[in-house]
Amino acid sequence: MPQPMPALALRRSLRDGLPPASWRALQPRLAGLGLPEAAIDRFEPWAVALLLASAEFLQRGYTPDSGVEGQLQARAATDRKPIDGLETPAQQLELFDGLPRTDQVQLLEVTLKELDSVGPRLDALEGAWRAGDLSRLDAFLLSDYRQRSALYQRLVVRRNQDWVAPVKELLRRPDDTLVVVGLMHLLGEQGLIALLRQQGLKPERFVAGAWRPDP
Repeated sequence: MPQPMPALALRRSLRDGLPPASWRALQPRLAGLGLPEAAIDRFEPWAVALLLASAEFLQRGYTPDSGVEGQLQARAATDRKPIDGLETPAQQLELFDGLPRTDQVQLLEVTLKELDSVGPRLDALEGAWRAGDLSRLDAFLLSDYRQRSALYQRLVVRRNQDWVAPVKELLRRPDDTLVVVGLMHLLGEQGLIALLRQQGLKPERFVAGAWRPDP
């Protein structure tokens, strides 16, 4: 019989580890998903945050298959092109499960705060993405995280720094490689693009219809 994932095994009650106001704010969200309190009480805060965000996106029609990553994965499979990762699934899980409890609670509180305005935020975010408006994208995606330095460093900055070496290594290959990362990792002075520039590379921004490669 398969064992449950250790990452979801709660070390102590979720309710006992949350501020009372956050626990109260969580209840209508759980009820809307039809999830019993007893089951969620066994989860860690980071897992609840991801669960709530994913459910909200799905309810609004934002499915994984319709996203950039899902479409590119499907095309790569059709074209029989190999896919590798800058991180393993275990490393990605540890990013959240290894967070101190206080940071996990902050992540859940940020998620609860943003759920009330997620519809307009997603529409505005998509508009900024389609327009290539970097300043608006930065404000939408990074403003809350920058106010929580520990979360920002662990979930964004350190990962960007870890990816510089493998991306540079890909440039030594004789063939072309497409590197796909979340938009949050491309923005700001500590984004992956800025870090690659600091390494002496010269990334160029592609704008459809406005850029052509050298011969």
